[in-house]
Amino acid sequence: DYRANLVNMRKEFFHVSLDDLEAFARSQNLPIILTKLAEAREHRETLAIRAKATAPVAAVREEFPQALSA
Repeated sequence: DYRANLVNMRKEFFHVSLDDLEAFARSQNLPIILTKLAEAREHRETLAIRAKATAPVAAVREEFPQALSA
């Protein structure tokens, strides 16, 4: 019911929440430790770089909308 790919059964990706996964593991008496907030340092740095790179463009769009509509 939770399988993400119904065409290729070798692809084992599922739509399931961490809470559901944790509940299932506990119901099966499986030891499990979940980290629900990943560090993701590089991802957050990438987002900051992208935001900084697009900030000047957004400022120009706000200040001079007619210049970009041509």
